[in-house]
Amino acid sequence: MTNSDDNELHDNVDKNAKWFGVEHYKNFQKNKPTEIERDDNLVMPEDNDVAPSSESDFETVNEHDDEKTNNECTVFNPKDIDNPKLELKMLFSIIKECKLAITNYRIRQGRPCKFVKQDKIRLRTKCRSEWYDWLIYAGKLSGKSSVQIKTFENTHKYGFTYDNPLVNSEWVDRKYTEEFRTNPKVDMEYFRKTVMKDNKCFFSKKQTYRARRKSMKIIHGSETDQYSKLGAYMHEIQKSNPESSIILKTVDRSTSTSTQQQRFQRLYTCFNGVKQGFLVGCRPLIGVDGTFLKGS
Repeated sequence: MTNSDDNELHDNVDKNAKWFGVEHYKNFQKNKPTEIERDDNLVMPEDNDVAPSSESDFETVNEHDDEKTNNECTVFNPKDIDNPKLELKMLFSIIKECKLAITNYRIRQGRPCKFVKQDKIRLRTKCRSEWYDWLIYAGKLSGKSSVQIKTFENTHKYGFTYDNPLVNSEWVDRKYTEEFRTNPKVDMEYFRKTVMKDNKCFFSKKQTYRARRKSMKIIHGSETDQYSKLGAYMHEIQKSNPESSIILKTVDRSTSTSTQQQRFQRLYTCFNGVKQGFLVGCRPLIGVDGTFLKGS
């Protein structure tokens, strides 16, 4: 051993440690507990394999199992709604989201399906053909608002088809609303071919115009809804530009018996700033209509 090793040994020795001798070490090894004894000492009363004494105990055990199972489930990401990937025990926020994800899933695969059962707490869909076993059943979890896929028979025997009833005007107008918002005058034939190319399906001209009409209604709202906002519009004018003239005229005897609303006829508006600018900036004049003047 070199001098450097001796120095390192002296530096690492604990000078406060005490040596009790060989006999003390032998007695410690003799009284040392075995591995089995140590395991028995670590067992807690609730860890013993004892059968539940009542139904409430069974419910408690089942609740813990459900919580463990739910924590291991995949939660659906709404960002993947256009190209969803479904799996057993997947969780959704509401029934509507689950239905839309299933619809988009089957459209992407080119295999139609039909919803045989749907209400506020459950959803069942199966293959459109009675000869195939593809099936999804989803339902709300007890005591929670989330929806879970509880049954998923993902056996694909139905072949790809371009004639998919799931691709209807309602589905298209919901998916392509932003397209109509940015380009309201898009060519209908071009749009129809775009839908068919994107979704690999057939889409008729009648469905195309119906989808555009529904999309524009979503973007601009219905005429009835717009007329109902005139009262709020008049109030905002009086609030932002006081002393403005605004007069609303309705059709006489046009009050609806069901809604108690009158039919709009015309609206006159003159902002106070326009009136003051005319009075201050224009010189007085007298206008004469020469149509009814007589004489030379």
